[in-house]
Amino acid sequence: MGLDLRKAEGKSKPNDWWAYSPFHEEKTPSFHMGPGGLWFDFSIGEGGGAIELVQKLQSNNCFEAGRYILEQGWAHASVDLSQPVTHTRDSVRRSVTKSVTACDKPNAPFNEVIRQDLIAMCDHHDVLNQRGISTETCDALGIGFLPQGRSPLKGRIVFQVADARAKKEGQPAERVILSHLGRAISEDIDPKYLFYPGFHKSAELYGQEILWLNEDAHEQIAKTGSIVLTEGPSPNGERIALPCLRRSIWQSIVSSFRTSSYRDQWGY
Repeated sequence: MGLDLRKAEGKSKPNDWWAYSPFHEEKTPSFHMGPGGLWFDFSIGEGGGAIELVQKLQSNNCFEAGRYILEQGWAHASVDLSQPVTHTRDSVRRSVTKSVTACDKPNAPFNEVIRQDLIAMCDHHDVLNQRGISTETCDALGIGFLPQGRSPLKGRIVFQVADARAKKEGQPAERVILSHLGRAISEDIDPKYLFYPGFHKSAELYGQEILWLNEDAHEQIAKTGSIVLTEGPSPNGERIALPCLRRSIWQSIVSSFRTSSYRDQWGY
């Protein structure tokens, strides 16, 4: 493709193209591209079209990315690329760059509330029993196995990603659903973790809604002055850390969706 993408030959099919992530080293291919050049990297939870990919790989703006695509012959347009950029266009570009650079902080990623509830279609799988996760814990956190349906999370352990938000200003916060995470039930299924495209992992913490809505969590935070942070709802194949801890007396526990946390996740 001209972008130094390492194709996963054994996994790729016509109109279903897989490669190793170009953004970091990995052993399991997590970069997917479908018809029309739409791509999604499951390892970083980001995707888009050809322009967004070139932008991210080459750290340029959308105009430069579009020009690069045209120069490579990947698309065609009725413009003469041999002509220099006009003074007016160059002034506009420089003013936009100056305005963007002047921003102290970019807009924080935000996840909208969704209506879909996959847990309503889930069952309690044996793998949850084997790891000591009770049906009560699954009901409280929104965990289950999705046996069928059209969702890409079918055949996976599904974790409901929730938050505590007020529907209107002045109303009390209530539990709302932001997305779902699917975890493979065996190590030979790729990718191991599967998010819906468009979900911003860096903006949320798993179990965050309980910190707001659970009285025991409030009391524990007040007494200890701390919150327990674990790595992911399911950091490895042996146990599901947060549900196992939540089953005990601890309620003030949250998990990151990656091996590191971000300032936006703690903007409480």
